[in-house]
Amino acid sequence: MRVRPPVNIADEIFDRCRGAARAWPKGIAEQLALLIWSTDDNGAEIIEALERWLQSDDVDRVRVAVEGVGVFPFRHRAEMEAALAVVKKRWPDLAAKCDELIANRGSASEEPIPPLNVQERVRELEEMLKQI
Repeated sequence: MRVRPPVNIADEIFDRCRGAARAWPKGIAEQLALLIWSTDDNGAEIIEALERWLQSDDVDRVRVAVEGVGVFPFRHRAEMEAALAVVKKRWPDLAAKCDELIANRGSASEEPIPPLNVQERVRELEEMLKQI
């Protein structure tokens, strides 16, 4: 018997609902937000997928990820802002959604200074932004 490797639930839902995601990204985002509160890992697997999607070339996945729906990708605001800056540059039509997600997260002064590995990741994203 062949054992199937574990699949990220968010990726599985998206793959099975790509047409719906393309037509109604907020609907898929809402479903994922509900699952975040329902899963045993408190949505860690779904959040990981959303973070990955925001850094992908798949605009349909990016559209779902920027819908927000009370979900904030990346543990640190600085990394989220850097990733969303790249999204805004690549897909200007998503800029308003990115800005809304940033505004809804709250003040940067409310968050601790990110650890060095996150600061390095932010620098990498800033470099990527310069190349676009």
